[in-house]
Amino acid sequence: MVRRFLIFLLVFFPLHQFVWAQQKAGQSLEEVFAKTLEHHPLLMIGEKGVKLASEKTRINQQLKLPEISVLAGMDYMSDTRIFDKRLNHYSNLSNIHFGNSLSAEISQVIYNGGKIRYNIVESEWNCNNKMDT
Repeated sequence: MVRRFLIFLLVFFPLHQFVWAQQKAGQSLEEVFAKTLEHHPLLMIGEKGVKLASEKTRINQQLKLPEISVLAGMDYMSDTRIFDKRLNHYSNLSNIHFGNSLSAEISQVIYNGGKIRYNIVESEWNCNNKMDT
């Protein structure tokens, strides 16, 4: 009797795990469609295309803004050596000098034949078309 029970356990116990594994793996139809839409390669490519088109639109809109550049500098010059004509002898001149410089430059495109405006319109059109498809 014990022997039959052990044989029964050895034969049917592994099958018991497979039956439970099959029952736990179910998903609803909505979950399957959601995962399909989330991981579909063509949809991922389209999503990246929309992001790229909107980034191009943002970059083209920034071309209308002015460019500003600022440059700051500091100079220091200490003792100066003065050599004679043959470079044999020299003398020191005590000349400590500090210098500062600051410059700012602002530039903006005034007229470019409508190129900037048409680039913005074109990139917005491309962005809208990629969203529609």
